[in-house]
Amino acid sequence: MKPKVSVVIPTYNSAAYITATVESVLAQTFTDYELIVVDDGSTDDTARRLQPYMGRLTYIYQENKKYSGARNAGLRAATGEYVALLDSDDLWLPDKLARQVVVMDAHPDVVLCNCQAAYIDPQGRPTHFRGQVFKGREAPGVEIFDALPRLFTFDLIITTSTVMIRRTALDQVGLFDDTHIHGEDWELWVRLASQGRFAYLPDALAQYRVYGWQKVIRAESRDEWVSDQFRTIQRAADLWPGDPAERDRLQAAAAATVYRRAALANFQLRQADRGQVYLAKAIEADPALAERDRLVEMAVSRGREIFLETGLYDEAVRFIHTFFHALPPAAEMHRKAGAQAIAWLYLQDAADARQNGDPRTARRLLARGLRAAPAVLKNRGVVSLALDLWLGRTIGTALRRAGRSLGLRKGAANA
Repeated sequence: MKPKVSVVIPTYNSAAYITATVESVLAQTFTDYELIVVDDGSTDDTARRLQPYMGRLTYIYQENKKYSGARNAGLRAATGEYVALLDSDDLWLPDKLARQVVVMDAHPDVVLCNCQAAYIDPQGRPTHFRGQVFKGREAPGVEIFDALPRLFTFDLIITTSTVMIRRTALDQVGLFDDTHIHGEDWELWVRLASQGRFAYLPDALAQYRVYGWQKVIRAESRDEWVSDQFRTIQRAADLWPGDPAERDRLQAAAAATVYRRAALANFQLRQADRGQVYLAKAIEADPALAERDRLVEMAVSRGREIFLETGLYDEAVRFIHTFFHALPPAAEMHRKAGAQAIAWLYLQDAADARQNGDPRTARRLLARGLRAAPAVLKNRGVVSLALDLWLGRTIGTALRRAGRSLGLRKGAANA
């Protein structure tokens, strides 16, 4: 009898993690599944680590064919009604499969169900990535939706370890495109979105292992990454079922997003010339990106991510300097806005510190922001924050001193 779910784990030299990953599958409360592990030419002791589990999984060894080739080998061997993918260094919580099977069974038009994932570091400890603790988006409950518009514009990020896919839909669109080096999963999600709706569970039912931001930045800085993203954008355009004008709008927005991400990655790697070229292309796709406020917002947003990832304001400030000093001709009139961006980097964190009950840190960051660009005091929000942090403290101190001078103490009202 065929299993309800096929679990596919591709692995390559992941001996340090493969045992824990397999154990997280074997610990599932839902048990009607088959487990397929594809060893993609590992040269470490992966096979030995898997030996005790050979009676409980199907082991496939092949010469190295990279991620897509390994996943496809497992998918070809899979016989379940649903397929769940799991990377060999990630983990599942015990009710992951059970929760997703309920959703898939209840919604026959859903072709893919994904959940949120919590970040863990190489040692398996909870961590953050780009300043965030969780991967995904919040929702009040199970969300059923048309995914193609969100996928088109990068408004939907789905990792392979969180998905469950309806096999009949996969048979319709085909397996992973193994000619894609970057974003092969996104390209498959786009094809699947043409077959039905997606479902999203906001609960963190998986743990996604991260190793730092540099790998992502280096990938996004490359021409090959940009090329692969545009192949997927074209795929989404070809599959678009609606208004051609809306398709064209989404395609332009997606192009601007790809170029913007490539620009920011290159600026972050101090490759200012390449960053300038890609930012010029982003502005060509979306001229509004050349506006002063949009440039400031772009720089501050990435600057805050850099600080949250590194804990170093100097790194964030250096990035903002690089960004504004290398603006392309279409935006070079706003180069002096770099000081404003640095100010807002500090001021936003000052507001957060005040909100979190840390006025001392808030005052320090406020002072840095005002030194960077005193003109931000024209902003009412900044004035309000300053009054709250500085005058509020002064007034409170004055009132306490006045009370002491009048002999007011605890219990004085009942004396």
